[in-house]
Amino acid sequence: NAITGVTLKEEFMNFHCRKVLSLCQLEAIKVLNTHNIKCAKVISPLISPEMFPHLFSLPNQIYSVIASKSLKIDPAGRSSMYDDIVNHYPTEIDELNGKISEMGKKKKIDTPVNDKIVDIIREFENSDGPLVFIAPNELYDRIKEVQKNKEGFNPILMVILIIFSFIILFLFFILYYLFF
Repeated sequence: NAITGVTLKEEFMNFHCRKVLSLCQLEAIKVLNTHNIKCAKVISPLISPEMFPHLFSLPNQIYSVIASKSLKIDPAGRSSMYDDIVNHYPTEIDELNGKISEMGKKKKIDTPVNDKIVDIIREFENSDGPLVFIAPNELYDRIKEVQKNKEGFNPILMVILIIFSFIILFLFFILYYLFF
């Protein structure tokens, strides 16, 4: 949300924002795997970190049901990087997306999405003029332009996630019908 200026909740409810996050994560997972670094399971032992990019790529209607608990966040909450950008402080972009780009270069793995995010944040950091955020759909369009291929998209996993989503919705409606 440091690039778009929207709140964290708005970011997670916006398909374009989630899709950019998903593309960053797909590159990161690929880079980390080549360095034999395993992603930590931070939310649930049932959901592997490799599934998050696919979850973030789901349509809003399905994502909002699956992620309903994690969307119960402060509606005005923003990231520390947003605060840094607004206050014209240096950000931690080099330690985040920049690190993925650096690690990718060591293994000759292209990271065009993370590279573009780093470039945009650096433009914000180096700007002396008024801050102009980028609309989520425009950010997504910029990212699509630099993306060379669509590796990481797993259509089988996407179908499984959609079926799983419908099962959860069905169970939710049954429970609602039985108890309310």
